[in-house]
Amino acid sequence: MLHVLKGCLMEFSGVGMNQGAQVNYLDSDAVIRSAFRFRKVNTNSVLYVLNAQRTFGCTLPMLKRQVEVLRCKRIFSVSSNNTDSSVLAKEILTEHTGKIRRMIVVPGIEKNESPSLISCSDDCSLRVWVKTVKGWVCRNELRDHIDEVYGVEVLSPSVMVSCAQGGDVKVWERIFQEQWRCVKTISNAEGIVDHLTRLDSDSFSYACHNKIKFYKSFPVVGWRCVRELSHTDTVTGLVSLMGMFVFSSSVDQSIGVWGEIKKRWSPVQYLTGHTDSVESLEILKPYDNVLELVQCRLVSVSIDFTLRFWKFDCRMNRWFSSYSLTHNGVTQCKSLGMDRLVAASDENEICIIKKQYDASNHEKWEIVQVLDGHEALINSITIISSRCFITCSLDWSAVVWGRREPRFIGAANIGIKASDSVVPSTSDAEPIPQEKKDEWEKIAGLEKHVNEVIYGLKFSEMEFLSCGADKKIIEWDIFPSAPEYLEHKDALSIQEVASDITTSSDSTSSSTSYRFGQLFSDESTSSTDSQ
Repeated sequence: MLHVLKGCLMEFSGVGMNQGAQVNYLDSDAVIRSAFRFRKVNTNSVLYVLNAQRTFGCTLPMLKRQVEVLRCKRIFSVSSNNTDSSVLAKEILTEHTGKIRRMIVVPGIEKNESPSLISCSDDCSLRVWVKTVKGWVCRNELRDHIDEVYGVEVLSPSVMVSCAQGGDVKVWERIFQEQWRCVKTISNAEGIVDHLTRLDSDSFSYACHNKIKFYKSFPVVGWRCVRELSHTDTVTGLVSLMGMFVFSSSVDQSIGVWGEIKKRWSPVQYLTGHTDSVESLEILKPYDNVLELVQCRLVSVSIDFTLRFWKFDCRMNRWFSSYSLTHNGVTQCKSLGMDRLVAASDENEICIIKKQYDASNHEKWEIVQVLDGHEALINSITIISSRCFITCSLDWSAVVWGRREPRFIGAANIGIKASDSVVPSTSDAEPIPQEKKDEWEKIAGLEKHVNEVIYGLKFSEMEFLSCGADKKIIEWDIFPSAPEYLEHKDALSIQEVASDITTSSDSTSSSTSYRFGQLFSDESTSSTDSQ
């Protein structure tokens, strides 16, 4: 099978990957192929390998291990003269000896304690970083994993979870300041753990192949698996709505909705409507009151070239599809607030999607702008504020995008302020409504990496960290002379994130159980645990 796929792809000058989940790379000329289709870069020809596990008759973890290396000739050209002065590289960390997959921010235990940075790498280690007056310092190196560490997730200031290539999941507890120890090792014979998500400060969930497992910490016995649920095919995405709902997307074209009913995680609903594999999920929610389920939206991205928005109906106690948007190869999307999304396409484009209303005042979503600034597929999107985001790509660069103050378009827009909503007419007729136009633009290019940029992280309001296949972590100083891009009202600050993580699990779990007791009855669950 490896030779067959090599023969299909070697003739192309460049190959991109469309997965919508975490991205796995070996070096500058090799990529681990775990997606269900492949697309050429910088050409109009497309090669699809749809539903690879069905085509070759093997499970996805087996496919991941067999199709390890697909070589391709590199065609990307990286210039070093496009770096904007408004974004400055402050420090470069080179202690890792392997490709860096992901980074997280862990809040301090005490109120006056600074947050720390934790990175995971292919060198089988996690490193704990602390920022001092002299710069970043690596205070601890965790080497309990024996395989490449693919992901890490923070549950609370004193608990985090990591997963490795061999399928092991490890739970870490903070002993003192930057000192951590592994308190639980979970082995998975099914294969690689693709997704981790936080449920509460003492519980988490992860997906492995088609199974979803829920773990919880108990006072005496420690960490235990409290429930195992499953799809009929491989899980491609896993997100949590403040521990109330867990949503999972799958190759079986469905979205599983799981809820904790009577202290037991159970199937609540299966969302159907997509006609092909669902690749990724995103949640839009109000930051001031996350329990207002009516305002929340679940966004699903599928390779059937549709993007669906799901809304909760309080009368029916069910999620339903409120709108479907046709797209051209969107792989992932991130929330820019309650009314905007930024989506990455496998055509190396970035789409700005905005909520509109039709004549009947019904909600609809439209692509209002398409941005072109990368030469290869986009790995991650980092939201800085509702007016700024950063994209990391295979073309060795990260690009900063910003939104100027919206302006009116039309013939009679002279002298009209952006805060106005109508333009006075020259006659006695009704005022002429004018349309606001978003002006998203490329602000700067971050090009100090010498290989693929895999992941980006917002560390503070003015600081951004990027990591990649060049084994480096680079800290960037964002907009020292352009603070207008940071003005926002609907984005979480790092202090608010830390406050959310440190919320007491007892109060959260009790209120959640009470609310689920009202929303759902035992009749809403399926008779079986799997679909």
